[in-house]
Amino acid sequence: MESHNKTYMKALAIILPILQKYNIESVEVSFEGCGDDGAIHDITFTPSLSPELEELQIDYQTASRAFSDGKWLWHSIEKTGPVQDVIEKLTYEFLETTQVDWYNNEGGFGKLVIDTKEESVSLDVNVNYYESSNEFSSKLSINTGEDILAN
Repeated sequence: MESHNKTYMKALAIILPILQKYNIESVEVSFEGCGDDGAIHDITFTPSLSPELEELQIDYQTASRAFSDGKWLWHSIEKTGPVQDVIEKLTYEFLETTQVDWYNNEGGFGKLVIDTKEESVSLDVNVNYYESSNEFSSKLSINTGEDILAN
């Protein structure tokens, strides 16, 4: 996959001072998936969003990709939307760059945290896996009911 210019970091740089201006200390985004589907389930602002911030429209960049001539090509897109949309888009983009398959098979889960005081972002992605253990196995003779020992 061809690298792109990390538009999610540009979006973070745009929203950080806005979050700070409205005294948001942190934003936590939780996501999970399985069976070839995954989604963001919750975006939590601490403290809660004010109505003014919730309605504020923010200009930002996001990325999309398309497969062309045997390779993935990234394209930057200019958008305008509320802070929740900006955070959702940058989370999906950041997840895409990890190349961790958190949404297929047994799936996975994780969270993205924006800390406005530290001016940092962290992303934790966990992948579930299925494990089995044979706790009992037996082979019996139908005629005698006795164990048949394996050779």
